[in-house]
Amino acid sequence: MLAIALKPFQFRLQSVLEYRQEQLDQIQLAVGKEEQVRVRILQQIQEADQLIETVLSNQQHAVQSGEALDMVQLQSFPHYLWRLKQDRFQHYTTLQQQEARLAVMREELKQAHIRTKALETLRDKDKQQYKKTIDKAEEHILEEIALQQRIRRAAQSVSSTSQGCL
Repeated sequence: MLAIALKPFQFRLQSVLEYRQEQLDQIQLAVGKEEQVRVRILQQIQEADQLIETVLSNQQHAVQSGEALDMVQLQSFPHYLWRLKQDRFQHYTTLQQQEARLAVMREELKQAHIRTKALETLRDKDKQQYKKTIDKAEEHILEEIALQQRIRRAAQSVSSTSQGCL
């Protein structure tokens, strides 16, 4: 095909698209960090559950085995167990807050995806329109060249016929 000396395709909103892609990347990083925090809190809850289970198991084993029990330890056990359960509850409350934060951030991420995708779609449509314009210009130039060639041939045939008549 014939090359046309037009400006190369340039998306008018390229800087906006780049800015939105940068925002999207930042939100994705933030969501990743918050997800790591959520996983850490889940691990703390699991550790608290294991500790409570171990403490209860040890206390039950001590009572059943008939070992000599320290009265101070026996009296403070319910308070100790309550404190462990409170710590677990605190971790659980923190987890709920973290999940609420994550839900908000995921919605922001979703909206950032939508905004970025909208600009990418617009860019693709503009690029297709640019390509159609280029194709039409090339077609017009080719038609012009073909017309010029027909005119030259006709002129040559007229001049050759007029030379032959003389």
